[in-house]
Amino acid sequence: MKKIIISILALATISISANANWYAGGGLAFGFSSNNGTSNTTFGIAPEAGYKFSDKCAAGLSLDFFVASNAYSGERMGSFQFTVNPYFRYNFVQFGPVTLFGDAVVALGTTKEFASSKEMSVSSSPAFIWGVSVQPGLSVAINDAWSLVGHIGGIGYAGTKNTGAFQINLLNQFSIGIFRNF
Repeated sequence: MKKIIISILALATISISANANWYAGGGLAFGFSSNNGTSNTTFGIAPEAGYKFSDKCAAGLSLDFFVASNAYSGERMGSFQFTVNPYFRYNFVQFGPVTLFGDAVVALGTTKEFASSKEMSVSSSPAFIWGVSVQPGLSVAINDAWSLVGHIGGIGYAGTKNTGAFQINLLNQFSIGIFRNF
């Protein structure tokens, strides 16, 4: 019985992937700013995979790992964040190899804050975070197999167990990635 179930699952996987429109890749984000002795550094990595239902619609999942650090006069504060982000993508306009799209994203994850100084280091307990947002993006097809994808900010609501806030981040968040189409 076990061999039959494994065989059926293998055949289903092969038949789906034979004519599938799968894609996989990921993005990187990095930022640095300095103002009045305070420096802010951010870094993120987001592996991603998805399936294209048509030329207009796709769905996928990204795993985001994000670190933010703020330094001021020897004091450091920051956070580590991990989120699982299922999304639905709709392609609005296509101009040759360039496609403008929007992602409807649900974010579920955890964050942990830390602070350190010359005298001691303090770390908080992990906290559950969640959010929903719409994120605009741009895709440029290099060829049939490879694409560059960029996201520019987003509009949505994010929160924790006790707090939440509506956010508009259209100009201060940017990520770029490369994707392989199968």
